[in-house]
Amino acid sequence: MGESVLERVEGGTAVLTLNRPEARNALNRALVDDLKTRLRQLDGDPAITAIVITGADPVFCAGADLKEIAPVGVEAAFARAEASMDLHRLLPRLRKPVIAAVNGHALAGGCGLALACDLVVAADTAQFGYPETPRGLVAALVMVNLTRLVGRRTALELLLTGRRVTAERARELGMINEVVGKTDLMPRALTLAAELGGHPPTAVSFTKSLFYEVAELPFDSALARARDVNLRMRMTDAGMRGAAAFFEKGGKGK
Repeated sequence: MGESVLERVEGGTAVLTLNRPEARNALNRALVDDLKTRLRQLDGDPAITAIVITGADPVFCAGADLKEIAPVGVEAAFARAEASMDLHRLLPRLRKPVIAAVNGHALAGGCGLALACDLVVAADTAQFGYPETPRGLVAALVMVNLTRLVGRRTALELLLTGRRVTAERARELGMINEVVGKTDLMPRALTLAAELGGHPPTAVSFTKSLFYEVAELPFDSALARARDVNLRMRMTDAGMRGAAAFFEKGGKGK
């Protein structure tokens, strides 16, 4: 049995590939744990400026491994749910941007994983959906991000019907950012990663952290937190260089 997650580096971008094609890249406990470990390691590597997550063809990820969901004890089921929850909690807390390059169908927990990434680029052949309810299950953990991205009514429709949507429709709904041809997927994801990686890392980290934080705060509290981060960023070397370049040369800080 090979590695459940493959890793390669192109420039400053790390590419993580879910590597269980025989199981449609289903998220078993070993893959989830491996993915979390690699994400933490890459986030601490100064040579890495962005991370791309994709799947071994032909799919991105079919969701949870149903073989592991077969009747198990309460403690084992809780531990598995905790591991999945930790992954969803980890992604927005990473300092570096994470891009999902969705090469094929992203369903159930696979759709949840894609939407938990900071940005999503999908092949035009990809489909997204939450088939749990028609199967007698609940798309529990994954609905947390979905409701924040597309709004309550659209999210509930997707969850209750279990219908799949095309990549283009997912973009229209706000689930993903871009749709490209299949052969253009990785080049586009890598180009986007390099673009983000070319920005001052402190600014990227602060922007990402603040974005997720203010989304959960009341309006006045969000403004106060934004004020504090704005002041803190302006005191960094990158912030001071950027401000000077903007006013003196019309450029940007590096």
